[in-house]
Amino acid sequence: MKKISGVYRILNIVSGKQYIGSSKDIKRREYDHFWSLKGNRHNNEHLQNAYNKHGEKNFIFKVLLICSEEQLMEQEQRLINETKERVGWNNLYNINPLTSKIIITEETRQKMSVAAKERVKNGTSNAGKKGKNNHSYGKKLSRKHKEIISKANKGKTVSKETRKKMSEAKIGKPSPMKGKKFSKEHRENISRANKGKPGLEGEDNPMYGKKGKDHPAYGRHHDKKTKQKISVSLKKKYNAPGAKEKLSEASKRGWITRRINQKTKEKKKE
Repeated sequence: MKKISGVYRILNIVSGKQYIGSSKDIKRREYDHFWSLKGNRHNNEHLQNAYNKHGEKNFIFKVLLICSEEQLMEQEQRLINETKERVGWNNLYNINPLTSKIIITEETRQKMSVAAKERVKNGTSNAGKKGKNNHSYGKKLSRKHKEIISKANKGKTVSKETRKKMSEAKIGKPSPMKGKKFSKEHRENISRANKGKPGLEGEDNPMYGKKGKDHPAYGRHHDKKTKQKISVSLKKKYNAPGAKEKLSEASKRGWITRRINQKTKEKKKE
């Protein structure tokens, strides 16, 4: 999604009070505001208290104007001044009547990075906390909240450098699913959820007909080391005790599933 820079307003339709701000990415800023408000962690105490009192449904986010990043501070200040003259300063949630742009220096960024790493090392950070230890445990996102997250992330691509770093960070670490087994109840739930759904064969398969440059793996080649790992892994899999019997059973189940799917398609056509 293309970033839009400009000035926005958050209006409390109950009291008529409003907050005026600016951002070089308005949609992202909207998400950040309401994410903080919902979590009762917004840095503007006046706005947070009003949100807690009146609820999300009584707050409207509106884009007032779109401008270049260079004009943001000037246009935000102009609209704050105009609004202040029209409704009075007491009807604004803004803490400061003057706009200011916080610039984080490279030195400060380094200090923040070191401090964050130290928190992770000491176990005081939320990073990596699971289950009841995680601050989001038991919290469910509303449909609207999910849509905002979806819109904010659409069109974003992870750079080659970032993907490489993510890959290197996982080297030597076991898969999060290693050793985990689904309970009988879980497997039954998956089975029920998939019953009646068409198989992923033929035209039902999303990869059907994708060849050459249309195939996502086009132009990709495994290096010699990766090929060797795949070879060793497959040999272990197929030479393991009882492997042939399992493959035979899986093949039979696959054949039965294909027959059921074919009959289902024929009935639908009738």
